[in-house]
Amino acid sequence: MIVLAYHRVNDALPAGEFVVPVARFREQMELVAEKADQVLVTLDDGYRDNYLFAYPVLKDLGLKATIFLTTDYIGTDHKRKRYKDVPWKRDYLDLEEIREMAANGISFGAHSATHPHLTRLDVEEAENEIISSKDFLRGYLSVERPSFCYPYGEFDDRIKRIVKEAGFSSAYTLRPGIYRPQDDPFEIPRIGVSGTITLKDFQKLFSRAF
Repeated sequence: MIVLAYHRVNDALPAGEFVVPVARFREQMELVAEKADQVLVTLDDGYRDNYLFAYPVLKDLGLKATIFLTTDYIGTDHKRKRYKDVPWKRDYLDLEEIREMAANGISFGAHSATHPHLTRLDVEEAENEIISSKDFLRGYLSVERPSFCYPYGEFDDRIKRIVKEAGFSSAYTLRPGIYRPQDDPFEIPRIGVSGTITLKDFQKLFSRAF
């Protein structure tokens, strides 16, 4: 299985490592739709533009996806410094948007509570970040065994153990590669998609994988 990793989809910010223009995202998803059973689309952090711009494309093409939520920021006006210039006040999803998407093919996983470098935290701090994000999904979306996505893709044996013991079903990294059934479900690799990749190169990515 190919797992694609996105963050933001919008035209309000310059295209770059974490920002994909809307038209380019649609072109990519049209290719994904041809291999839908073998490709998982993921979006990290839980930005509101996932609802405003990515979700309509996914819904139109009948594609499913998983959004990993930074749970403490849901429904708040928190903005990361690098995105302070987005033209909307609230830059993270709220519960109403999440529930609408959940009813239409989008699943949700946890991305910690506040997106720290988990490997730099002590055990108690790391457990709080990981377990509280799971509690959010269980409490507000009734998801008992969600998936987890390591912030910044960073993890070690200690963090992986905490995620397992917290009751998550799997965990996603940012290590490039293709996931196979025999692989560790708590070290699932993903292919990051930059907003500057050409459609031709995106097609090559697929042809190599298949």
